[in-house]
Amino acid sequence: AVDRPTPGPSANAPTAGQQSTIPDLRLYVGLVLKRSWVIASVFGVVFVGAVVYVSSLPSIYEATSKVVILTPAGQRYIGALTPEIGAQPVGGAGVSLATEARMVTSRLRAEKTAARVREENRDVSPRITADEIVASIATETIEPDEIRIHARSESAERAMLIANATAQICGQESIRDAS
Repeated sequence: AVDRPTPGPSANAPTAGQQSTIPDLRLYVGLVLKRSWVIASVFGVVFVGAVVYVSSLPSIYEATSKVVILTPAGQRYIGALTPEIGAQPVGGAGVSLATEARMVTSRLRAEKTAARVREENRDVSPRITADEIVASIATETIEPDEIRIHARSESAERAMLIANATAQICGQESIRDAS
């Protein structure tokens, strides 16, 4: 028979008088089982607190309208060549699509929108103000000539009224400017 050497102690095995540095899984399982009520209590308190916090938040509704910006005959918005330039109309004077989008959120446009909402929806209470419109409107440009108008409110009806009235005002001004 061939005499084979017996394996020596592993480099990670503890020598006499040392404790193992490898954690004993049974120790951890026993600790978790022993303290399970503490773990469950902490989890329960955090979970209930999160549910109470989330349920106390107001509901926010968002309505979105799209506007296609018309340009004078012979001109068309083109995509940005660089982030610094922005979208520029081809063929003459005009403003960029980004500027048009900023104009949507302007105070003047908000006042026109508030007047339109009051005129067409006299039963809305409380009245929609220009300040509410400015605070709730955000825009997004979609090249080559589209602006998306996002209106947020705690009321779905108010969000819809603001988004639609703003889009109507933008559409009217775009038609007026293109002719």
